[in-house]
Amino acid sequence: MLGRIFVAVSLVVFGVQHFMYGGFVATLVPAFMPGRLFWAYFVGVAFVAAAVGIFVDMLARPAATMLGVMFFLFLILLHIPRIVVHPRDGNEWTSGLVALGMCGGAWILATPWNMEHPLWPYVTGGALLAGGAAIVLGKKARSASILLATIISLFFLFLHMPRIIMQPHNPGPWTSGFEVLALCGCALVFGNTLPKEEKA
Repeated sequence: MLGRIFVAVSLVVFGVQHFMYGGFVATLVPAFMPGRLFWAYFVGVAFVAAAVGIFVDMLARPAATMLGVMFFLFLILLHIPRIVVHPRDGNEWTSGLVALGMCGGAWILATPWNMEHPLWPYVTGGALLAGGAAIVLGKKARSASILLATIISLFFLFLHMPRIIMQPHNPGPWTSGFEVLALCGCALVFGNTLPKEEKA
């Protein structure tokens, strides 16, 4: 439940940002799509609707499925073209991988996976690498998922929250911070799909 709350809260923040900064968000919509401002607002509504939907039993699965589809479309239509144009820009790679992680996390919400692997492949620190390896190998995967969620939540509290507090009118820290919080929620949700580990 905690994981779902983290995801939902982050989605609401994303949705609000799409209305507060609709003009800027519209510039990120691919130029070949007509009505770019409309799509900025549409995605904002979709974020809020998904946040509500994941808490309603009848809507949770389709809401999470469509949320995953939306993030996948972001990856294909927005992030991959930007990565191709700016292959040496680490920010573009980071944004693309975050979208990929959010896509996978949404689909885990929709349908529990039997595959045991980390939600996102590149995170800093030996503890994160160890946690990822544990999930891949199926060794204490549930504990590893909780460890990853804990570390990511610390990133949110001690790295992103101070930036949000220091720059409350800058949308960048808000977006980055709640992307991290949503990924923390995804890690918790993934851990809850795995069987409890027996004590040795």
